[in-house]
Amino acid sequence: ALPVTVLDRGLEQVKEGSQTVEAHHYSIKGGLPREVWYGLDGMVVQALYKAKDDSLLTFKLHGIPGPAPRLSQTAAKM
Repeated sequence: ALPVTVLDRGLEQVKEGSQTVEAHHYSIKGGLPREVWYGLDGMVVQALYKAKDDSLLTFKLHGIPGPAPRLSQTAAKM
């Protein structure tokens, strides 16, 4: 196994869809180095990876998901 180091970069403002949210930034070194931002709810809101050709891949959550849909009484009986 490759050694992995995680650096806590603190809280930052991250654009999430049309909103800006506070997210906790971590730098992860070793294996596949990456930058990851977690929202206060624990969901990943942004991640950055460097590709083999040195291009930067950016993944962003677009829109804040709402609560899980509730099952209707009919659907719950199926």
